[in-house]
Amino acid sequence: RNLARLNRLEIDAAAEKPAQAAAGLAAGVEIFVPLAGLVDFAREAERLQKEIKKAEKEFAGVDRKLKNEKFLAKAPAAVVDKEKAKHRELAGKLEKLRVGLKTIGEVAGT
Repeated sequence: RNLARLNRLEIDAAAEKPAQAAAGLAAGVEIFVPLAGLVDFAREAERLQKEIKKAEKEFAGVDRKLKNEKFLAKAPAAVVDKEKAKHRELAGKLEKLRVGLKTIGEVAGT
């Protein structure tokens, strides 16, 4: 408890996930961290939605480039490869942001 600076630690083989708690699994042990009162779920959801919109806009621009035959024909291979890497990176970022938003909704109980 001291190392983790915990106010309380409960170990219970039959414990169920509390409301508004994050959950994780490590070495076969499920861990719950209550977040009620610590996280403003509405504000976090709003922040994630803004990030998603920004990433979607950027993704759409890269996607348009990669679907443009003239760009693909005229751009150097290194530039095309860079755009493809950016496309993959943004797709991954969007997926993580969407999962995060979904998780916030689940944890908040909305």
